[in-house]
Amino acid sequence: MAAEDKIFNAFIAGIIIIGIATVIVVLIIVANRGPLVWKPTQQAQVEVVEKDFWRSGGAKGAGSSFYIVSFKFSDNSVKDLRIKFSGNYDEIQEGDTGTLVFSEVENIESKFKNARERYDCRKFVSFEKDSN
Repeated sequence: MAAEDKIFNAFIAGIIIIGIATVIVVLIIVANRGPLVWKPTQQAQVEVVEKDFWRSGGAKGAGSSFYIVSFKFSDNSVKDLRIKFSGNYDEIQEGDTGTLVFSEVENIESKFKNARERYDCRKFVSFEKDSN
């Protein structure tokens, strides 16, 4: 067997080992998070503290876009919820107060350290502004 063939075979074997190791690491991470268990729908008095727009990848509109609204709760915690544009985003303004109805995965903060991962683990249901 020529030296080039041995180098090529060693390279391929290395790629396969790295691929298998990557799959094992991902499976361990997913297994440690456990199943996603949704809490019942919650209702809370909140204040809108920020609105944002996020767009990911893709040329010519192939990516995804979503709107984020940050709500401040009575304990001063802030939760970001992804909202469809048709889902009241345009009507909600910073400084608004009202009743937020939402759902989220149990232990979301400990399971998902990255804020963008948490967007998929919270569901906006509605926001009813307080009457002035």
